[in-house]
Amino acid sequence: MRNNKREKVLRLVIWAGILAAPANAALAAENAGCPSPNDASALTAWRDQIVTSANWPASDNAIASTIKKLDDCYGGRKKIPACFGRLYDYAEQRYTRSSGEPVKAENELNMRRPPEIFRAPNTSSSGEPGLILFQKEPYKDAEQIAKENGWPVVRYKSRHSGGFDQETASLLMIHVPGAKRNPPVDYDQYINIALPADPEDHMAAQANVAPIPKQNIPRPEQYVAENGSGAPMPKTTTILTVRKGKPGEQPLVLFNKFSRFSGEDAFRPNHESALNCYGCHPNGMRAIAPLGFSLTEDEHQRGQEIPPDMWKVIQDMNASMNLNQRFTLPSFGNVRTSDGKIRPLLNVNGLGPLVGPLRPLLRKVSSVPDGTKKISFPTRTKTFIDGPGGCAKQEKEINVPDIFRRAAGSNNNYKWNDQLPFDWKKVSKAMNCASCHNNEVHGALNGTTSWSTIQFKVLVDKSMPLWAHRNPAERASASDPAVQDTLNLNERIALINCLAAEFNEEKTREKEWLTEQSCRKPAANAETANPPADGSAEGTGAFTTEQGSSTPAQ
Repeated sequence: MRNNKREKVLRLVIWAGILAAPANAALAAENAGCPSPNDASALTAWRDQIVTSANWPASDNAIASTIKKLDDCYGGRKKIPACFGRLYDYAEQRYTRSSGEPVKAENELNMRRPPEIFRAPNTSSSGEPGLILFQKEPYKDAEQIAKENGWPVVRYKSRHSGGFDQETASLLMIHVPGAKRNPPVDYDQYINIALPADPEDHMAAQANVAPIPKQNIPRPEQYVAENGSGAPMPKTTTILTVRKGKPGEQPLVLFNKFSRFSGEDAFRPNHESALNCYGCHPNGMRAIAPLGFSLTEDEHQRGQEIPPDMWKVIQDMNASMNLNQRFTLPSFGNVRTSDGKIRPLLNVNGLGPLVGPLRPLLRKVSSVPDGTKKISFPTRTKTFIDGPGGCAKQEKEINVPDIFRRAAGSNNNYKWNDQLPFDWKKVSKAMNCASCHNNEVHGALNGTTSWSTIQFKVLVDKSMPLWAHRNPAERASASDPAVQDTLNLNERIALINCLAAEFNEEKTREKEWLTEQSCRKPAANAETANPPADGSAEGTGAFTTEQGSSTPAQ
């Protein structure tokens, strides 16, 4: 009986603590001279005061002061009022870039090193092991070793930004699963090895380039011969490491580059910061989309497509990247800031307005007779897209060449065709990039994202918008058209143009973006609903087009 009484008393104490927690938090904030998290008016006024301050965000001191005040008031990012979340993330991202010192993750040194069989000792002043791409006795190159170990391997040619060697677009990717190493490790590595260019590629037009590289990894004597009369060999290999982590943990991605000097057969480590890689890798891992993998009807007619078995290998390689990241945005590592706290190296939620938001910041709110409000977005209308001076034809020719003008991507040139039809509604619908690029499933697209990466995804490999393009290897039956696309060339050009035009409007509204979420709790019958996945707006309503139709705001 006594035990039962004690149990009841204990439960009452626990419930009393839980119920009192919000009140205690509010009291603590007030005692610290901060607005109560329950006082919407005071919170709104304080936030507006911060973002309209003359020295914010230009001053690093003002940024640091904002972070410190919010931490002191509410006890860190997880406890601050929700309407301050974006402001905190923005300030934290600025703060870490100005005062952060890298903090190594558990076992990070090993995660950055090549697999044991590819390690070269003491190739750098730090004593860190370098990289070799062969075994001397008996001689085997990295491709042979990978196949013997059951590690997936794919040969391909980059059409845009794969590899860092100006002379060659030919690459060999090896996926080293941690579970297949001896002893097993809790991370996977993707090794991207530059191969010598096929001789015919140096003089070929893109239309004549074969999609599968023919050359092998250079032998040691070929590297050594560079200092004599030998041909120059590739100088760079990259390793991307991903640790999946336990269920519920955020995956970790690390970027590593290995370079060598002429005449050397070993590559020296050069550990890259994610800050240098994020513009092209907003998702962490980046799927490979080589020549012949995703193609146009013209490329199909020329026979410039990857054989079905190789297509499947590439598809599986890309799928493994998503699986290793658990279909979520990874961590890019942490830093220790000047206040002694551990913070993310990249707070991806604080990088400013989005490209292709679900609900653009430029909007109009109007009342309707039933008392509700409708929200319309001018940048998604016929006038903005296809009206006089509309964005669709802003650039009637778009060139997305390979970054080194290598043959496989030298002619990625796209011109508006007046003979093709054009449907502005398809473009408007396709502008919602943030339905997936929301910092949850995939990294958001923003001012830090390489614009040529977005152009490549829409125009060259056509992987975006998702599911719009189908390749020969994906058709359900041989009677289906070899290449299928729900967007024609004009609509893809218009999509790029209109995303750019819209973002030019969005990026001027940084303060609106910072203060977009209301500090008041919506009433049960309020006109607003839950914010969309990208957090781009608190309100919903109706998305009205100029044709008079309307659908729920997305």
